[in-house]
Order: sequence, then structure tokens, then C-alpha cells
Amino acid sequence: MALTENQLKLRDSKDFHVEDTFTNLKENYFQPIMEEEKKVIEEYEKSLFSKVGCGGAFSYGCLIPVLLCFVLSIIIPGFSQNPYAKTIVYALMLTLAEYFAIVWYNNTEFYDKHKSKTPYNILVIRDLLIPLTGIISQDMKDDSKITLVTNLTEITNSANKLTLDQIREKGITLKRGLSVYESNIMDLTATLADGTRINYNLHQILNEVYIYKKRGSKHKTKGKITLKAIFAVPNKLYSPLPEGQIEIGNYPALVSNAGKNQKIVIKDVLEESYIDGKTVREKAIDMMTAVYSILG
Repeated sequence: MALTENQLKLRDSKDFHVEDTFTNLKENYFQPIMEEEKKVIEEYEKSLFSKVGCGGAFSYGCLIPVLLCFVLSIIIPGFSQNPYAKTIVYALMLTLAEYFAIVWYNNTEFYDKHKSKTPYNILVIRDLLIPLTGIISQDMKDDSKITLVTNLTEITNSANKLTLDQIREKGITLKRGLSVYESNIMDLTATLADGTRINYNLHQILNEVYIYKKRGSKHKTKGKITLKAIFAVPNKLYSPLPEGQIEIGNYPALVSNAGKNQKIVIKDVLEESYIDGKTVREKAIDMMTAVYSILG
């Protein structure tokens, strides 16, 4: 079954918003996208391109025309002197050579996108979104909904590229060959069974520079991934923490009183160019564990 419009938007669009229970998110959004990726690979492996492969295409494109020309020159008298016959053979050789090039290109492109590495959106869903929302849902009331805004396009996708004005606004010095990408990968909000409202925001920015020189070019990347967690804890259930900057676990935290709740903000910054969903997930869970460990 093909993906629905909303599933395609989640997979391909920037800042897709959805609000639903964990079960529905998993069954109606996350799993169909992962299953679609498996189906794409299975269907391609059954296709003519995949079955023939580059080696087979080389045989079709180079060896068969040569053998055909040799056989025809033997069984047809005067074949090598017939200009019409030559034209047919040359056309056949060019056609099969072209077929080889198409097969080689398709196989190489497909392998790079789907076989040599796991696609980015699948990694984020598999290693971050499914396990994190699953763990959070265990501490929620039945049928409570999770609000998720996410961007599953890879950081270097053109949709994430900043304009020159946006780069200037961030205080980044413009230079030749510089490209800057920014992505709000995940913004997740949920209310736990005890009334605590949590929000996780995962933000990424990547600077990519191509330095062009006479003896070749150099490619440099510098990235920053920020995980920010906000816990709005009800005062009627937990004793208030001291306001201001404190340490919670291994993280610096800012605590403030906000009416009926105390607000705890934790931020962790990774100087990394590419996201590791498993690492982010573990940090998010560790932040929650650390907060609840000090609540009285």
C-alpha cells in the first residue's frame, strides 16, 4: 500500500506537525515509512536492472555486439562490406552500450541511497522517534496524545539551507564556498500521568565550506546539535527546587517558578556534524531520570 499524503509529508517535508497517541503515531506514521523503505529495496531487487547488474550489462553492452558481428560476418557472405549491415550493427552496439550505462547508473544511485547506508529519515525514526515516544508514553495516561513537529530531511537538503541574510542574522561570517544548514529535527511535547508537561527540542546547525585551490579542493564541516528539555512540574505534587542555575545530574539546569508549576530547563550541546539518534535518545531519557531523581 502506498504512503498516504500525511505519511509522505512526514517523510519528506520540513516542520511536519502531528498530534496523536503513541500507538497511532507508531502504526500510522512511523512503521509505514519504514515498511515502505523495505518494499522499495525488495521491488528494486526484483527488477531487471538489479537482476542484470553491472557485470551483466557490460556483457550485453560490449561482448554481445562483438560476438554478433563476428557470427554475422561468418554466416552472411559479404557482410563486412555491406554498409547497411554495418549500420545496423553499430546502432545495436551503441544501444546496448547505452543500456549498460543506464543500468550502471541506476544500480549505483540506488545502492548509494538505500543499500550502502540506512536513509537518514529511517535512522531518525528507528533510533530516536519510536523508542523515545514509546518510553514517554509509558508514563502517560491511556489515550493521552503526543504532539510532534519534526523535520526528517537530511541536514544538507536544500530545504534546510539558509539564505545569505539568514546567515548574517546568526552572526556567521560570510566566506567563499560557505553553506549553512539549519534543521529543527524534533519538537516533542507530552503530559505525563502526574501532570508534568515535558518538551524536547532537537536542533541542528551545520557549516559546510568548500575551499577551492589550484591543487584541489578541501571540504570542511562544522556542526552543532542542541538538545533542550523543558519540564513544567506541578508544585502541588513536588517540593520546589531552588530557583536559578543548578546542577541536575551531569547537566546545568535553570529553575524558575511559573505559577502552579516550576519550570526546569536543561540543555546539552554536542559539537557534532551529524546526528546519532541513539545518543540523543539516551540523553533525553537521562535528562528525565535526572530531574525526577531530585524532585521531593
